[in-house]
Amino acid sequence: MNHPTPSTLAAIERVERLAWIDMFNAAPATYAASQGLRAAAHGAIGLLACRSLPIAEFNRAMSVGVEGDCPATALDDVLAWLREHAAAEAVLQCPPTTRNDALQAWLRSRELEPQGNGWAKFVRGTQAIVSRPNGAGIDVRQVTAETASQFGRVVQAGFGLPEHCAPWFANLADRPGWRVYLAWRNGMPIASGALFLHDGWGWMGIDATLPGERGLGAQTELIARRVADGIDADVAGLTAETGQPAAGLESSHTSFSNYQRGGFDHAYTRANYR
Repeated sequence: MNHPTPSTLAAIERVERLAWIDMFNAAPATYAASQGLRAAAHGAIGLLACRSLPIAEFNRAMSVGVEGDCPATALDDVLAWLREHAAAEAVLQCPPTTRNDALQAWLRSRELEPQGNGWAKFVRGTQAIVSRPNGAGIDVRQVTAETASQFGRVVQAGFGLPEHCAPWFANLADRPGWRVYLAWRNGMPIASGALFLHDGWGWMGIDATLPGERGLGAQTELIARRVADGIDADVAGLTAETGQPAAGLESSHTSFSNYQRGGFDHAYTRANYR
């Protein structure tokens, strides 16, 4: 594990936070209202809520304590927002270097405890990825207006989300700051990925593969394409995150291994407090 400098930690948390808030803002207003979908910022803390998708990815406070002190009153406001708007599965995400004595005391006083193994946060520089043989015949293409609906359907089906989510993700295809991609095989889209660019950094996510098409290297190809496009966009670095495997099982966790093979360093494990 390579611990980032404070400025790098702030940058990679910030670009992830802004990507998710903008992703939520991409949802049509009527759809967002019907699903209880909302995003907000409380200082440098990002807030996401979606009661119809009761998983932590869509219900959380991001970057708690990363940029400046978080007085108890501000943290109480964050907790109140989640309790009002988010699903019961909502979490507060606290990178390890931010968990100072005051924050730890506040977490204990509100009876918030780490849940599960947390999330692995990855970062890489701008060294090129050495190309590897693509034996499965996978072709990665940037999504256009003509293929946006297919992108939405792959994201929805790959993550096992409700069908009504597909048009929401399709909206990212022509949104400023976003580049979204599909991996194609035998003329069919089988996997998705996204790159969000902001202030010299790139966030990579929305890595979904259709159930019957996994293990063919689609995400490896999508990572390589996004890294190359990020380098072409002159980013300072790129970041991504996955679930944190249990100790000793990292090599068996597909997403974790994919990013390591793509030249990403495991920067830290971010705890999820509930």
